[in-house]
Amino acid sequence: MSELCKVSYLFGTHAGEIEKARDIFTAETQNYVTGLLHGLGTKRKTGGDGGRVAITFAHDCETEGKKTGYFSKQFAKGRGQVGFKFDQQFATVGNVVFGFKFIPDDDQFCWYVAFTPSSRYPALDNRVARAWENAPEHGNRPGFRHLATETKVQFVSRTLADGLPATTAKEDVDAVMKFLFGTESEIAKFGGAEPSASAPSAGA
Repeated sequence: MSELCKVSYLFGTHAGEIEKARDIFTAETQNYVTGLLHGLGTKRKTGGDGGRVAITFAHDCETEGKKTGYFSKQFAKGRGQVGFKFDQQFATVGNVVFGFKFIPDDDQFCWYVAFTPSSRYPALDNRVARAWENAPEHGNRPGFRHLATETKVQFVSRTLADGLPATTAKEDVDAVMKFLFGTESEIAKFGGAEPSASAPSAGA
């Protein structure tokens, strides 16, 4: 005859509190991301007059939609399309994404900021990752990873153990935006010609 372990007793006696905690976490992370998006605005932002890199942020926070039974599958993220000016028109070269998601390697939810190139620009993540690594002013931001198999650059990842003031999160996003505005030459070297006809990916 099998017996219940301590974990089962713990879960069974606190199931209501755990469910309530999840609901609070879900609502607060979505509101947190939405607040940052509203602060950034929906207008296109460029690195200055005549800048060839532009980031256009969506207004709404993205979520997993229908509540899933797997806590680790939920997320809350904001998205900005990164455009590059070829001749007289901007083309989407990728997406910058920030928010909260479960990181399997860390076995917990983390705050992160990442970039995923459009499928029209494969390997752009390689140039972006090298440029970030070679920029010493970004060295104090934790969690950098070049996830080459996912064609993704994770600029920042922070656990929630030490807290996450909104000012810190905004500074992370601002730092990545400033960096991307400064990647004109890297993108120009990579995609000096018009992109191929394949559709862009959703990214991150």
